[in-house]
Formats: sequence, structure tokens, C-alpha cells
Amino acid sequence: GINAEYGGAELCNRTNPRILEFMSIRRVILTYLSFYTGTIGLFPLRSCVMDIPLPSVVLRQFQDYLSSPQRVLLHILGFLLMNRLLFWHLRRRGVAVVVFVLNREEEFREAEGYAVDGIMTDFPTRLKDYWANGDERTGFVRG
Repeated sequence: GINAEYGGAELCNRTNPRILEFMSIRRVILTYLSFYTGTIGLFPLRSCVMDIPLPSVVLRQFQDYLSSPQRVLLHILGFLLMNRLLFWHLRRRGVAVVVFVLNREEEFREAEGYAVDGIMTDFPTRLKDYWANGDERTGFVRG
């Protein structure tokens, strides 16, 4: 995949339209702002993939360095970021939602609860084993 912010994105897309284009951070922020202001239907969504961090993973990784107000802010941001209605809307408009970087079974399970389309992980075998050892699950793009 390529990031939509850099000049080569359109050239790559013209050359091979099957190359996945990832939203830039700017585009992700604009998508959230338009969603929460009720104007998301007014804007075109060209990008194919929106990748976002799973807030609980960020909180766990940095908990020793965060003050109480920062933890509260991260919980609020997590509530706003992980919105199933937004994910449903994006999916209907051809945008996949992928969370990163999840490496534990409980993180895989949490992401599944939000019905995201994919997971980025440092340990693909763990994710494969998670899928293989559990009941049939839905909501993820497999492959």
C-alpha cells in the first residue's frame, strides 16, 4: 500500500489501480471531523484503507509515562476513534478500516468487537493461530 499524501500515489494508481492507497493522517482527521459534524456524506472518499491505532494498545504501551489527565484524554479519544457506525459507513463507501499494531489475543478480540476490516501485527502466526483455534468469526478480511 501507499500513502495518499505523497505525490507518487496518483501515478501508482494510474499505473496499477490494484495498489492499495492508505489515507494520510490529515485525511483521517478530516474524515473523523466530517463524521462527527454530520457532513461525511458530502465529501468524496478516494482512499481504500484507513489505518488507525487501537487506543487500548497505545494506553498499555505508554501507561507508565502518562499522567492521569493524559490517560483520561486517551480514553476519550479511544471512544471517538473506535466508532462502529463510522466503520460501517466507510465500508459501504469502499474504505477498509485496519487497526495497528496488535500482537496479543486480547487485542485481536477487542478489534473484532469493533468490526474492523483488518489487523496489522508483528506476529502474523499469532493472528493465524487465533483464527484457527476459535469459533468461526466474522468482520475481518482474511488472506
